[in-house]
Amino acid sequence: MGNLFCSDCCAKDGAASGYAAISTGGEGSTFSSSTGGEFISSIQKEVDPSSSIFNGTFVDQKFTSKTTYEPRFIWVNLDTLTIHMSQHNTKERRHKEASLADVTNVERGAPKRVKSVSDDVNDTVCLTVNFQRGGGIDLKFSSAAECDLWMKVLSKIVAYLKRDKKNV
Repeated sequence: MGNLFCSDCCAKDGAASGYAAISTGGEGSTFSSSTGGEFISSIQKEVDPSSSIFNGTFVDQKFTSKTTYEPRFIWVNLDTLTIHMSQHNTKERRHKEASLADVTNVERGAPKRVKSVSDDVNDTVCLTVNFQRGGGIDLKFSSAAECDLWMKVLSKIVAYLKRDKKNV
């Protein structure tokens, strides 16, 4: 199985990088639900649009099948309802993305797999995003407040997308 993240920017070397496309919509394609605009507005009323979840922040990230964290710049795009991950500290550079419509659930807590018991992971700064196609990503934030924000927004988006799917 390829990784969960992919974007058009990696298409030219997709086979070499091991990434597999997960959706037909690339970066910049907008969310097209009839009630999507209302939902996005409600999120923006609850969460400052200039917060780290939308502008990006560095976190320690690993795929759930791995044991070692790596620093990544991540953000959520409300227009496309996608989560993005980059090795660079800017949105404009090469990055991977995944549709939040493919998320089955978001769980708060320490990851199931870590390199060693001495790894500094705990329930207050960690969460896991699980995907339909198997696997997921473990995120470790710098503070409990930032983890709370991400948990709140990701959970709302995933719940909304599940309701929206049932109404199609």
